[in-house]
Amino acid sequence: MEPTLIKVQALAGMMFFIFLVMHLSNTAFAAFGHELYNSLQTTMQALYQHPVFELIFVILPLLSHTIAGVSLVIIRRKNKTTKTSLKYRLHSISGFFLLAVVFAHALATRGIGYFFDAAPGFEGVSFTLWFMPLVFYPYYFVLFMAGFYHSRQGISRILIRNFGVHLNSAHSKRLNQAAAVVVIAALMGFGGLLFQIPDPRDNDYARQYARMLSLDLNTNL
Repeated sequence: MEPTLIKVQALAGMMFFIFLVMHLSNTAFAAFGHELYNSLQTTMQALYQHPVFELIFVILPLLSHTIAGVSLVIIRRKNKTTKTSLKYRLHSISGFFLLAVVFAHALATRGIGYFFDAAPGFEGVSFTLWFMPLVFYPYYFVLFMAGFYHSRQGISRILIRNFGVHLNSAHSKRLNQAAAVVVIAALMGFGGLLFQIPDPRDNDYARQYARMLSLDLNTNL
């Protein structure tokens, strides 16, 4: 059972990785302006929100990867075969964090856009940072880094297991540092710290949340 679950987890992770690369790279471009970010997102969403693509490369891989991963943790703890290396623990921790937030994250972005025709875009992310900066600045940073680290470490394990290819630890460290710089720059862009941005309260996403939460968008929180 365990070898089969490992293969399912790896295959599903590689399929979901296609979507994740588009999603994270789109985020990185927030540092270069809201128009570029929205233009790229519109282009990529035409692909990854297509019903066939979304089912095959997002929904099914996410569910399969989650089920296989949780099952492996249960089996390994039961058989006392869980690895204790730092990389393995961080990979597991990042995975469980992503599991804890991914469905709420999807509902707050894809769900709002689908049910209320209020896609977040650049302005929606800016609104969340305006609304609750002490929550969303660290949340987005950790979310980006967890997604980056979990996927990078997963690809690394696949390369080691199947091809005997080991990534240099120094290179891995620099990749993590580069990812942190990228997401910090992106958040500064979303927050209007690098250039002037549209009023984060003046968009359909903000107005929809204002109706749901009874917010007064004309006052500062």
